[in-house]
This record gives sequence, structure tokens and C-alpha cells, in this order.
Amino acid sequence: MLRTLIIALALTWAHAAPAHADAPTAPPAFLSKTDCFQSTPDYESWVASIAQRTGAAAVAKAQLEALVPARTFAFARAAFDCHVVTYDSGGHTVSGYVVRPKGDDADRLPLLVYNRGGNGAFGRLDSLQLFQTLLPLAKAGHVVVASQYRDADEFGGRDVDDVMRLIDLSRTLPGTDGERVFLLGQSRGAMMSYRVARRRSDIAAMATIAGATDLGAGLAWRPEMERVYRARIPGYADDKPAALRERSALHWAEHLPAGMPVLLLHGEADDRVSVDDSRAMAARLRQLDRPHKLVVYPGDDHSLRQNRRAAHAEIVAWFRSAGTAAAGWDRTTPCLPSGVPRSTLQRLHQARQAQRTCHEESAEHAVGRGDHDGSRRGVEDAGLDGVGDGHGVLEEEDAHHQRQRHPAAGHREMRRRRVVG
Repeated sequence: MLRTLIIALALTWAHAAPAHADAPTAPPAFLSKTDCFQSTPDYESWVASIAQRTGAAAVAKAQLEALVPARTFAFARAAFDCHVVTYDSGGHTVSGYVVRPKGDDADRLPLLVYNRGGNGAFGRLDSLQLFQTLLPLAKAGHVVVASQYRDADEFGGRDVDDVMRLIDLSRTLPGTDGERVFLLGQSRGAMMSYRVARRRSDIAAMATIAGATDLGAGLAWRPEMERVYRARIPGYADDKPAALRERSALHWAEHLPAGMPVLLLHGEADDRVSVDDSRAMAARLRQLDRPHKLVVYPGDDHSLRQNRRAAHAEIVAWFRSAGTAAAGWDRTTPCLPSGVPRSTLQRLHQARQAQRTCHEESAEHAVGRGDHDGSRRGVEDAGLDGVGDGHGVLEEEDAHHQRQRHPAAGHREMRRRRVVG
């Protein structure tokens, strides 16, 4: 009798206990997720928000309307899923962006991780840079994520964990191909990308714009950065050489993934990060027999203002080639051309040819005026956008409306873009 009563009480308690007592639910991937345009649902409010930015350079309304016309804004709202997210990283709440073209989640797109430059609040991504940088990269066929880094910025210290965490959260997002992960770092973001790549084995390729690779040499060239390093880098005063070396990929390039192709883009007239950083890194990668390509733009600056479209085309082509390799080839044979043959003999022959191509491209390409003009024409014909220039979204919108009005012309346009791109 007593035994029966105990069993009955136990069963009653089990049914009354909350369902999550024995099986706690996993925390959500992101702490919050807000539509990028929730606070600026129309063009007028978006323009006003840019004018009211704090801590950023003022942009005249006429200039802003030329950079991002109203129809570009309307197209972006219709064509992209864009969210501002927050997530936990080592006890810090970090914000960032997740952007992808709208479409069927069955179409799995590569994950492109954009690492911004600047330090602290300086250089933080905002709704203008969304149009200038993130949307063009998403339009090229990527799920684009970008971290703002933690508020306690260590300039390449534990804030690197913020990028690591974002990648881990994003690889399993719907419609994302977690086997094709690309890193794109600009200025300080290149340092972040190198540090991330050193710690991971799932990076298919990376690209850098004005990347800092030797902070010690850079400090001699630009002494005013000492103030930033002292304020941001923990333990800097105690062991300055070690702190700078830890953040300088040039000194540990051999620890980067051996098969990861690296694209280095740099303006020769850059007054923030010396072009010698990219040249030295390319020389080191060549010494290590690593696949890479260096492109130096004569007379251009830190942001590649004169060659944005050409630079964008280089980046898209680089990741497209690496994505093809990741999808159908072994990671040890990078820089493979598209149209992968299936014959074993053909595969071996093409792999050898690709390796030779990689090494040929490792020498510096100084883009002259003629090459630059030709590149720009090709990119414009393909309807591609340049990093830092919002016009490509508009071009895509025009092509979209043209396809609606003239379906046959639209199909011809898509075929032509595949050939050019």
C-alpha cells in the first residue's frame, strides 16, 4: 500500500513539473534580431537618419541622394533580408549585421564575413555603409555578416572572439553554405581576418583591402597610432613588441591555413596603412609557396576611392573561384577555375595548371590607367557594384525592372552577366 502511494505521488509530481526542468531549451542563436529598416521605413526618414549621425562625417543631402537614390533604397528594401543582430561573445553583448538576397533558403549561398576597420566607435558600420559595402557584397551572391566588435575594443585581442562567435552562429543560418566561408577585412579588419584564419580550418578564402600586416613597422611609419595602441591593447606598456607581433600576420604567416587563397588589394598612395604591408605579406606568402594575389592601385588611397568597382570585381571573382574549389575540389588545390571537369586525368592536369596560375599571380599587379579603364567598363557592363559605392544596387534594380518589362531581354542580360562576371 505504501509502495503504491509513493509511486502515485512520483507520477503526479512528474506530470506537474515544467517541461523544461529535464530538457532545458537551447539559447537562441542571436539575442535580438531587428529589421535594418525598422526605424527608417521610408526614404525620407532614412536620409534624415544619416544627416543626424553622431561621430561621423557630415554628408550633404544632395550628395547622399546621389549616392543612394530613392529607387535604390526601395529596391534594397524589396530585394534583401537585412537585420541588425546582437549576440553574446564571452559575456559581452555584441551587435552586427546579417544580410542576404531574398529567395528560397534551398539556394545555399556562401558565408562572407566582413571585418570593418577603425577602433572603438570610429569606423562602426551604419546604415550608409550598409549601402556602400554590405548590400553590394550580398548582391553578388553571399550571406554577409559583420561584427561591430565589443565595446571594450582590444584592437585584435579578445575582440577576435567576437568574429569567431559570429561565424559559428552564422554557418547554420537557413540558406547558408557553411562549407564556403570567406573573410574580407579592411584596414584593421584585415588584421582581424588573419587572426581568425589562423584559428580556424573552415575558411575557404580571404581578401584584404589596405590590410595592416606589420604593426611594428607601421608604427614607425605612422607614429600617431601609438596613442590608439596604448589605449586599446591590454599589456601594451608591459611588452610592446609582443603585443604588436601578436597582431602582425607577417610574423606568423606560416601558421595560416596552407591551402587558403589570399587576395591583397592596396592603394599605392595610402596614407593610413603603408602599401609596404601588403607587399611584404605577398612576398612572405610567395616564400611559403601559398596561393595569393597582390593588386596595387597606383595613386589610390586607403579606401580605394578611384578603383572601387575594379576592387569589388577582384573580390567577387576571387571568392567565386574559391567557392567553386570548395564545392568540388580538395582544399589543397585552391585558385581553381570554374567549370570543374570530372575526368580524373583532366582534374589532375587542371590542378597543376591552377597551381601555376596561383604562383604567376603572386607577383604584384600594378593596375595601370589602361587596365583600370578596361576593368571599369567590364564591371559596369556586368552590373556589379564597388565596395564603398552604392550605385550597383541601382543598376541591379534597373535590370530587374527591365526583365519584368522585357523578359527575353532580361534572360539575355543574365546570360551576359554570367559570362562577364
